[in-house]
Amino acid sequence: MRPEQIEKMVSAVPCFAAVPSKEWQQAGISTITLPARPVIEEGHIFQHASFVLSRFIYRQFIRRMVSVTGLVEEMSFYPMAHRVADLLLRKTNAQTDAPLYATHQSLSIELGTAREVVSRILKDFERRGSIRLGRGKIYLVQRSDLERLVQV
Repeated sequence: MRPEQIEKMVSAVPCFAAVPSKEWQQAGISTITLPARPVIEEGHIFQHASFVLSRFIYRQFIRRMVSVTGLVEEMSFYPMAHRVADLLLRKTNAQTDAPLYATHQSLSIELGTAREVVSRILKDFERRGSIRLGRGKIYLVQRSDLERLVQV
């Protein structure tokens, strides 16, 4: 890029001021300059782009709010053993004996609780014979026991 192009780029987007001119030269970037008149006449293109971006951000916000609301509802109304059992049932397939590949930490993050709490509940399930624990694996031995716990 020529120095005057770099200067225009930095004036348009000030955060690029931190990029050394040597980096601009090595990047092999090229720029185009649009005349102001067609851009103004074609302003609807930018309005459309803004609309699409705002819809995307709005959807992401709604998804996150639904997720957080669901987590708060679960935390408020269901005991932790119920929530762990429900998560194990949702993450495994009833038709196969394949293990769930998950750590206690990853389950605790998904449930919004401490790893120690999840470990204690999983050990209790193992002691009852409902599951079998392995390193990074959880086997559902008696799926019906967990299903009964979730339905109560």
